[in-house]
Amino acid sequence: MVSFRFRDLIRTLGTTGVAGRAALGLAVAVGLAVLPAACAQLQYASLRDYRVPGAAVTVHIVDSPETVGVFEPAVARVRPGQTVAWVNASGDYHTVTFTDPSIPSSPGFGPGESFERRFDRSGTYRYVCAYHRGMVGEVVVAGAVPTPGA
Repeated sequence: MVSFRFRDLIRTLGTTGVAGRAALGLAVAVGLAVLPAACAQLQYASLRDYRVPGAAVTVHIVDSPETVGVFEPAVARVRPGQTVAWVNASGDYHTVTFTDPSIPSSPGFGPGESFERRFDRSGTYRYVCAYHRGMVGEVVVAGAVPTPGA
């Protein structure tokens, strides 16, 4: 991270003329280059608490210091007929790719985007991120079908 004191920069600008203006220009350019990335990380981090309306469970894809990302929670538990949503709250592209090829998987989706899947039958549905194989999760569907209005 680049750090400087604005007061020192102004002092340099006032005493060195062209060199000071060049330093100011460089500082502004660096600041403008870093600002969008910093704001993007803050924006996606705020999605960690977002719940997708209508989904029984929202799984957040978040950055991890050990891996590129993780699914939180790693195990989503729902009843038949309920929907699970995945929200990409990380800075990378990810997928939700089911290990059973008969279950439609997500395309790659970027930061701030989401994917939803309804599960109608009981069972355990394992998935990975096709881009980052260390990222694994599962959906456990069990219990009675929810009664409308109950």
